[in-house]
Amino acid sequence: MNGTEKRGRPRKWVKLLQPLLIAACLFLWLVLTPTGQLIHAVVFWKTLSPQEVNIICAALSIAAALVQVLLSRRTEQSNG
Repeated sequence: MNGTEKRGRPRKWVKLLQPLLIAACLFLWLVLTPTGQLIHAVVFWKTLSPQEVNIICAALSIAAALVQVLLSRRTEQSNG
């Protein structure tokens, strides 16, 4: 075992997770905040104002970006 078998796995996770995180954040930001229609479909969202939803979506976007950075650093270190 020369270690090359393990190098492909983190790349696959980054390629899988990155689009999912971005799509989830874009869905929340584009659908929930401008219209507010889906907010009333879920009980939790009913109690929030649009400004609070914006803050939550911004926090999720920042979290997704941080996860992406951490995963990319991890793959760089394993390749390096």
